[in-house]
Amino acid sequence: QGDAHAIDLRYGKETSFLKTAQEMGYTTHDGLPMLLAQALKQFTLFTDMTPTEDDVNSLRTSLLSHGKQ
Repeated sequence: QGDAHAIDLRYGKETSFLKTAQEMGYTTHDGLPMLLAQALKQFTLFTDMTPTEDDVNSLRTSLLSHGKQ
């Protein structure tokens, strides 16, 4: 499908949508990068602090473990 991408907002599990898109040749992405970006922006807006790389990694780990439940 060239440069076409398929994005599902669900994260932590492969959905039937992403599986089908991948079989059709699309590059697929789950929603974790968007969720992280939104959470980090909100953190900065509310606290006027920039999260550290450790904060980002901790959040990613937490979200991934939660998404697999």
